[in-house]
Amino acid sequence: MFWRFGIVVLISLNSVLLGQTAINLATQGRDVDFSSSAFTRPVSIGSALPPTCQTGQLFFNTATANGSNLYGCTSPASWTVLGGFTLPPAGTSNLGGVSVPSASGLTITGSGALSVNFGTVAGSAAAGNDSRIANALQPTSLIPVSNITGLARSATTDATNASNISSGTLSSARLPTPSASALGGIESYGAVSHQWINSISTAGAPTSSQPAFSDIAGSLGALQLPALTGDTTTAAGSAVTTTARVNGTSVPVNSSSDQTIVTTAPATASWASLPNCLDSSGQHLNYNVSTHAFSCGTTGASIGSVPFSALSSATNTSAAMLVGSGASLAPTGTGTLTANAYSGQIADANLPSDAVRTGAGATFGAYSYDFSAASTRPLQVGTISGLPATCAVGQLYFATNATAGQQIYECSSSNNWTQQLNSGTGSSPAFSALTGGTNSTAAMLVGTGASLAPSGSGTITANGYSGTLSASNMPAFTGGDATSSSGSTALTLNSVNGSSGTCGDATHVCQITTNTKGLVTGQSSVAITGAGSTITTFDALLPMGGCPASGTPALAWDAPASGNEAAAAGCSGTNVNQAYASFANSGTPALLKTIDLPPQFVSTNGADVYVKYLTATASGTFTLALDVSCTATTGTATNDPSWTANNFFAPGSQTAPATANQVQTISTTGISWPSGCAAGSLAHLRLIRTDTTGTASSVLVTSVTVVGRRTL
Repeated sequence: MFWRFGIVVLISLNSVLLGQTAINLATQGRDVDFSSSAFTRPVSIGSALPPTCQTGQLFFNTATANGSNLYGCTSPASWTVLGGFTLPPAGTSNLGGVSVPSASGLTITGSGALSVNFGTVAGSAAAGNDSRIANALQPTSLIPVSNITGLARSATTDATNASNISSGTLSSARLPTPSASALGGIESYGAVSHQWINSISTAGAPTSSQPAFSDIAGSLGALQLPALTGDTTTAAGSAVTTTARVNGTSVPVNSSSDQTIVTTAPATASWASLPNCLDSSGQHLNYNVSTHAFSCGTTGASIGSVPFSALSSATNTSAAMLVGSGASLAPTGTGTLTANAYSGQIADANLPSDAVRTGAGATFGAYSYDFSAASTRPLQVGTISGLPATCAVGQLYFATNATAGQQIYECSSSNNWTQQLNSGTGSSPAFSALTGGTNSTAAMLVGTGASLAPSGSGTITANGYSGTLSASNMPAFTGGDATSSSGSTALTLNSVNGSSGTCGDATHVCQITTNTKGLVTGQSSVAITGAGSTITTFDALLPMGGCPASGTPALAWDAPASGNEAAAAGCSGTNVNQAYASFANSGTPALLKTIDLPPQFVSTNGADVYVKYLTATASGTFTLALDVSCTATTGTATNDPSWTANNFFAPGSQTAPATANQVQTISTTGISWPSGCAAGSLAHLRLIRTDTTGTASSVLVTSVTVVGRRTL
């Protein structure tokens, strides 16, 4: 006891003083008792047996089945599972092991599987249908139901045969889902007018849609046709047509042969009889617009060419006269030829001697020519180096780069030019020293602050003055074509060369006529060409979008503040890429665009609008509108005006072409601009689809064009 106590004391001291100290129980322990220990683990643990061991060594294998984990080293490097046991014999009231005799007809495998060996030889078991067994079933091995009591109905009836199920309801979970190759359960679906079931999903849910006309095979029968209205009509259920009008013009039934249609009133036609009027003996066909009747007339002469001498006096305002090559037409005696126009060109030899020619070699005759009412330029003009090498006496030349006042050269002798120079003494004499005389070349300059005025009854005569005469120094113009008051520059034109009359107004100009000598002979008003017509002040072509390199269509218009934006579409063509704005028939989609109204814009003359579109719905219906709201740019308004529906371009419901995806144009001309739209303002445009019941599911708009108009 003493040594055991001493050992305990030493262990305790080691625990306190040395911490974890390894103890060799083989040499340091004696009669070791761990029965009071809270935890012991005396064997090695791992998931694989060590490759070597010493006899008597133990190992706990965590990778084997429970109950077969402990192994012992029975010889060096040889492990054996420990803990095998033998079941006790089975009894009537306790579990245990049984043995299978070799001749019992039973077989048990190494894994514990038990099987029966059926047969007729010794050591085999007899089957249930063995004829050696009384009351055995023949020829199957089933036991008669009559020999079994307490069974449920499903135990005596083949529940896998659907014909044996006569009552009750299967739950939906018991039904298989349908597929393209197998039957299954489907959901119920309420009937929808004018729709058919077009598909059933694999979940058994049906869907429906209205069939398109292209889904119907065959041809319409006459009894299926509706009644046609318009120019050509039919009765419902009949293919017999009656055309009573042509493009809105009523046409009655023809009553006899040799008749033609004439319009007797707007949108009203009738049949008029044609007379027998052959192209002989000068006959021609006449039509009376009052009676709407045809008649046969005669020219009184035979058809064809007649001698010129055979023509009698008459007036013909429509016939054209052609004088053939080599022929001539001239009056005789006192006769004259009068015509509004001639074709061809008159030879110089046939012109009168006083005619003025504009071409080279024109010579003026010995007549008086008055050019006072026109601008004249009688001299040849050029630089000094451009003086002609030859000249005739009296010929004049104006040199633009010569000293002012000395720019005229005259041909004083054949091929000899002389410059016209100012004369003088070389110094300026005192004005008081000047004596009477004539100086046709000197220029007089009156300096700033000086004045030149006659004294007494003297006069100052000059051909021209430089500078500007003030209005206060202007005399009164009286007694001529133009008159004015003294001291005023306001002239009143009363006549032209003595010919009075109104000449010109807001839409006319004054035309002056002269005789062959250049003298003014009269005046008249001539209408300005195009007066009252309409011209274009601006033309805004607004594409809806574009196709970038990515192939994704992009809109060029802005989204509306409401957020219900038309979608970008297109950019998928084979040859041409085009971006569209897609306007669906739900939610009234829209797009916005802003343009500047130019300075020449006039709102009172209206505008023209063109919208180009296409749709995949043949003959689809839809309604588009272009609203306008303008903002002034004069610092008086914010750039967020409200919208007024249908205030600009509202053409109403449209029907697309009968062939899908054909481009069509909607246009309206002479549209009035809303109030507030003026030159320089911002015009906000809103293109919107206003219908939600149109048959065109989507309208693809390519562009919008707005043309401003102005009347002259």
